[in-house]
Amino acid sequence: SAGIALSLLMEASDGETRSQIMEFLAAGGSIDEVRSIYTSLIANVSQKSRNVIVQVASSVFVDKRIRLSKDYADSVKRIYAATTRVIDYTRGAASAKV
Repeated sequence: SAGIALSLLMEASDGETRSQIMEFLAAGGSIDEVRSIYTSLIANVSQKSRNVIVQVASSVFVDKRIRLSKDYADSVKRIYAATTRVIDYTRGAASAKV
């Protein structure tokens, strides 16, 4: 969802940008509240029932020229069950085949 994408962006931001994203996602709630909301959402949507199977898959694609923080990668994996992938965006259309 757009909310999960914004949450992943929130994790990588700080200052006013982070505050604005948090305001949008949780009406002024804390970062822990935002994390809790989306962790619960992902867990609830991913639960299997006899009649319906829903899977949530989130990934962050990072240009190979940018150094990805290990803390960020660990956080998005732990909190949002998201993966991080390094992509060579200089390869044009070839980089779209992930």
